[in-house]
Amino acid sequence: MFTFNAPTPTGFHADFALCVMLPLAEAAYAVMNQPGVVPQLPPGFQMTGLIQADETLRRAILNLPNQSNVAKAMMDDSGIFGLMGKNPVTKTAFVSFRGTQTFDDWVGDFDGLFEPYRYVPNGGLVHVGFQAIYGALHDSVAAGIGAAMAGCDDLLITGHSLGGALSVIAGPDIAKNLTPALVPELITFAGPSAGLLDFARFFDLVIPSCYRVVNFWDIVPRLPPQIPIGLYEQTGTGVNVDPGFALPVDAHGLQRSYVPGLLKLLPSGYACA
Repeated sequence: MFTFNAPTPTGFHADFALCVMLPLAEAAYAVMNQPGVVPQLPPGFQMTGLIQADETLRRAILNLPNQSNVAKAMMDDSGIFGLMGKNPVTKTAFVSFRGTQTFDDWVGDFDGLFEPYRYVPNGGLVHVGFQAIYGALHDSVAAGIGAAMAGCDDLLITGHSLGGALSVIAGPDIAKNLTPALVPELITFAGPSAGLLDFARFFDLVIPSCYRVVNFWDIVPRLPPQIPIGLYEQTGTGVNVDPGFALPVDAHGLQRSYVPGLLKLLPSGYACA
């Protein structure tokens, strides 16, 4: 799964990932502590609403002694977990989930607890913490996705880091329950595994277009810890980028590593319009 010089998968467009999906993933961080801010989005895109945690559920996750460490880290940052919006010209809607502001605090305490997927029958087993977070966000996504989808024919879902795992948890629910006439497409960055092998197989049937952009030097896509070996499994198609060796926190950063990594897949001197 992590190899140098891996070929770029057919169907993946590095320019689209760099110029559209990565800025959408960054925008989810821009709104987390400043809900009134107008985030910088790719040309033509506009925000239609925020993704916010139910405060009662957020507090419950923070206060439960046996809750996932990863879930607590994300909930402690902010009650805002991203945004939704659209490009009216291209008729493309988007949902973007954030990760955390920290790095070392949760990477060292990453747990591998799992439970059945709640939103579609027979969906397999997923990480307890990611599902708990999405459970607190579900009503916000359900309430706001209609405004994002109005007049649109396509739906994109993205996220960076733990937001990439949330994107994967959300994908089948959105496809089957919230937008049943339209299957979303995913491009995520630096995301850990969201579920076990049975969930990964289920997900790939429901969401046929999912690309995971992974920096070879980034440790987060290797999480949760694979004990026993192979318990957790990544979904979709991996896209390996190699911007060069960096310390873990730098290797995980969008601007520090994923932008230069994607640029290596494009012609020399490439710049977004």
